[in-house]
Amino acid sequence: MKITKKIPDSFKTKTNKINTRDLVIPPSEKTNIHNHHDREYWSVKSGEGVLYSNNKKVKLTSGDYIEFSPFEAHTVENLGNEDFCFTSYWYVDWESLLAVFDQEQQFDSKLMIETAFPTPNGPLHLGHLSGAYLISDIQKRCCELIGIEYFSYCGTYGHTNHIDKTAICQKVSYDNLVSRSEEAIFTALERFQVNYNSFLPHFPSSEEFQYSKNMFLNLLNASPFLIEREVDHPYSEASKEYVCESYVAGGCPQCGEITIGIECENCGLYQDECNLIAPFHSVTKENLVLKPVNRLYIKLEKEISDKLLIQMYCNNNAMSRVCYDNYNKYLDKGNLKYIPVSSLRKKVYLYMVNRFFL
Repeated sequence: MKITKKIPDSFKTKTNKINTRDLVIPPSEKTNIHNHHDREYWSVKSGEGVLYSNNKKVKLTSGDYIEFSPFEAHTVENLGNEDFCFTSYWYVDWESLLAVFDQEQQFDSKLMIETAFPTPNGPLHLGHLSGAYLISDIQKRCCELIGIEYFSYCGTYGHTNHIDKTAICQKVSYDNLVSRSEEAIFTALERFQVNYNSFLPHFPSSEEFQYSKNMFLNLLNASPFLIEREVDHPYSEASKEYVCESYVAGGCPQCGEITIGIECENCGLYQDECNLIAPFHSVTKENLVLKPVNRLYIKLEKEISDKLLIQMYCNNNAMSRVCYDNYNKYLDKGNLKYIPVSSLRKKVYLYMVNRFFL
């Protein structure tokens, strides 16, 4: 991105190839994030705007010329009281496109390839294997073929009460279910010829893991975005306890479909049980009441959301664009403004004591 007070030199010799369009951004409005293969420049006619591009924030005024290289993400917001008017000019610069392509083939560090962690409450089925595990294995094998250094990892670490529920139904202990499920998962991956540089077990014991965990928790607790909020949480009058995660179900605040308090199977929204519509117990079907409780959340500031959106948009692949579209839908409905990071359950406690996790 370059900002000058004259027409960019690269456009002066392209008069017969340039496309143009006049745009008007009303006060308090903004454009969608743009990221395309064309070389483009804007000529600001009137008003004042704020340009966001490549993690930069720049004020624009009448008379400014702004040039964008191919695939350089940009959006402009009108924070003034009058219309922000500008003209966009663009053309396909094949020489720059080839240069960008050549540059993107170079990696100066390892590529990290993560596969979704399977829950050790049962074996993997074909749907699992043909999804995340096949895709990540293809990425890994492509890296091997073209000589890109990579680090692939997966694991069963992560406590959810899906495991508790399955263990109760099968009348076995939590540890027993995890042990035999992990063995079945290892066997399935081996038969599918999928392997990783590192596989984190459900009960890790290494010093490296303990060090990394403590470092992460210390950073999280020191974060200015970690806040404590009093919220109305689903509560069972029958058992006299808070009900969370997969034990609570209700309408998704995003799409309205019935979902459990972890993630919506229909729209993919990461759930906060406190926001479910008409919550009920997923096992007993008891209608739950709401009782106040203090909980820890990560507050997702608008500036961070904008950076995440730009990063998704700039990845130039179909999956990132799907994530971008869904994330925008969540934000439009006011979801994901606060991300819960503490939970209330019996097996693994993440209660708050002076903002520290236990």
